[in-house]
This record gives sequence, C-alpha cells and structure tokens, in this order.
Amino acid sequence: MKRSARSIRRRPGEAPEEVPEEVPPPPRAEKRLAPVLSGGPAAAVAVTDSLGIALWRFPTPFEATPVISAVPVAVRYGPGEATTVAIEDVSLEWVSVQVSLIGGGTFRSAGPGVQVHLTAVPGRSVPLG
Repeated sequence: MKRSARSIRRRPGEAPEEVPEEVPPPPRAEKRLAPVLSGGPAAAVAVTDSLGIALWRFPTPFEATPVISAVPVAVRYGPGEATTVAIEDVSLEWVSVQVSLIGGGTFRSAGPGVQVHLTAVPGRSVPLG
C-alpha cells in the first residue's frame, strides 16, 4: 500500500471529521461449567492420632472407590530417617492412612500431630490384561 493511500487529507485549520467507527461486539463465549462430580474431587489436611493414623471423612460420598493421594508433611525425625505414608483403608465415605518413620533398620509409627495432605478424585476400575 502506498503511503499516500494511508494518509488522511484535509485542509489546514479544518477539524477532522468525526466518523463513528462501528465495531461489532465480540461474540459471546458460551459459558461451560465443569461437570459436577458426585463426591469429588476433594482435598484436606488430616492429623495423625497417637498411633500415627489419620482419618478423613469426605465432604460427600463417592459413587465408586476414589483414587487417593497422601503426602505427609515433614516431621521431626532423626538423621537417616524418612517419613512415609500408607493407605490403610478407603471407602466411598472415608480414608485412613498410617504415617511411619523409617530408617536405621527400624520402622515405627510417626505418632500424634503429623499433618497429612490428602486428595480424593473419582476413580473407576480398569480391567487388567
């Protein structure tokens, strides 16, 4: 495009013409809502009892056994020790986990007061093979 074709020509001292520019409004995006999942996903922080067990009751029951993730928050442990968590039992309404300390050839309960970050999402069974 030539430069002269892009410029607006007007006489000196003349005010530019006010030409309203009609811009169509943007198309409205269709609002999509996430599907409501019965019983999930959900997340919580549970705390262990004196036996190192934490129990979490889901806000609403799941329709099928949920997939659980459990991560213990760092606790006071000695050199060469690490924290581990095992899912003891899971149902449509709750999950229980056991937090333990391992190291130095020993495996013992983490005891009371250990926080465990838990998540539960709807799951489905997949046949093997």
